[in-house]
Amino acid sequence: MAKYLLRRILLAIPVVAGVTIIVFLVIHLVPGDPVQMMLGDNASKADIEELRQLLGLNKPLYIQFKDFILNLLQGNLGNSIITKRPVSELLAERFPATLLLSLCSIAVALLISLPLGIVSAWKKNTAIDEISRVLSLLGISIPNFWLGPMLIIIFYINLKIFSITGIILPAITLGTGMAALLTRMIRSTLIDVIEENYIITARSKGLTNLIVISKHALKNALLPVITILGLQFGALLSGAIIVETVFSWPGIGLLTIEAISRRDYPLVQGCILIIATSYVFVNLLTDILYGFFDPRIRYD
Repeated sequence: MAKYLLRRILLAIPVVAGVTIIVFLVIHLVPGDPVQMMLGDNASKADIEELRQLLGLNKPLYIQFKDFILNLLQGNLGNSIITKRPVSELLAERFPATLLLSLCSIAVALLISLPLGIVSAWKKNTAIDEISRVLSLLGISIPNFWLGPMLIIIFYINLKIFSITGIILPAITLGTGMAALLTRMIRSTLIDVIEENYIITARSKGLTNLIVISKHALKNALLPVITILGLQFGALLSGAIIVETVFSWPGIGLLTIEAISRRDYPLVQGCILIIATSYVFVNLLTDILYGFFDPRIRYD
């Protein structure tokens, strides 16, 4: 297991390096002058030149890249142009909120998808299965930017049950789509496992359906689900932008939108970098978990 962990960590290093290079190039090579966009059309040439020197944009690109990497290795992502505060400090303040929202969304998704997927597989081609499949299709089809405002209207404005600033409504908004995807995945993988010979043997020994599912079928059926869950978790960290904006949730997504609207160039760069590296880190954890649940993976 130790060799497997070391191998996965070493493989993640070039991915993080590649992400860092791509983030730098995307920010620096997009068409248009970022300084001109930040200061507006009425800015004087002296002000434009002063800000360009302040940001180091007057230097050759390879010098900018070298400075960027050296500063990054020291944990320095520069200062926000608007607030004048270190970008790393702003990211550290907002990231826990996004992480909390992602974890709560996953909890909502698992609470819905696990029982629904198991029952749907066990009652295959029955009315329960058909209802489950329709609900899954609805969950996948409904976009977050529509579901979020609908939940606000129903549960905050009309029923006055949940607060608009709480975690429940944003978590339901993000978790619903993921629950639909996981339900379909759990159903399909569990149906495949249930038809395996060792499950038929377990049933022939007189074991109850609950024991057959919980002790023999579910663990193997969850292996592909872990992969999907890891990918979805990474997507939550980066894709919560819309939901955080709808609910004014103070996370990285809302910070990214604020940085873009204010044309805060160093902060935009820091936000994109933290989102991309989070995605890589989550996928690393997924690979490690996959190896833990399936020992064959460690020797590939």
